[in-house]
Amino acid sequence: MHKLNLKQNHKPVQAYYQSLSQYSQLNIFHETAIKVAFQNLLESCAKQMSWTLILEWEIKRRQQHSVRVDGALVDAFRLPHGFWEAKDERDDLQKEVKKKFEAGYPKDNILFQAPERAILWQNGRQVLDENISKQRTWSARCKPSSTICRLSMPIGKRPLRSSVTACRNWPNRWKS
Repeated sequence: MHKLNLKQNHKPVQAYYQSLSQYSQLNIFHETAIKVAFQNLLESCAKQMSWTLILEWEIKRRQQHSVRVDGALVDAFRLPHGFWEAKDERDDLQKEVKKKFEAGYPKDNILFQAPERAILWQNGRQVLDENISKQRTWSARCKPSSTICRLSMPIGKRPLRSSVTACRNWPNRWKS
């Protein structure tokens, strides 16, 4: 079983904050541009877990419209282990989360991220809402209860009930 190794002094983390700094100096704040910085960080994390970050992942739902998240962390069997939705710093992240859930986004292992804040939902409830605007906060983020690490937590480490529910609902929720 893979374990994510991510610390504030690691190159992907430093590159994330350097990119945000460059965008800020250029007065670039729109989501389409700045989400690439976090995308690169997620791709680095995914490689450690032998997963792939698939952008614009479509979640088909039986007798309902599909939804498309900004990214999904998937394994070699196309099983998603986490979802990612990016926003920019001008968005009210909490309001955006509410809108996405009203539109039918999953509430299991989804990270809503803006340059200054991350909100993580697992098993139908919010488990994390943290300021990520400063690089120094990353050292604490590498515990199993943290944003990136929890998003990448293998199914075997999740509560059994949620794994069973995910398997039972597999054809309805995750098929893409």
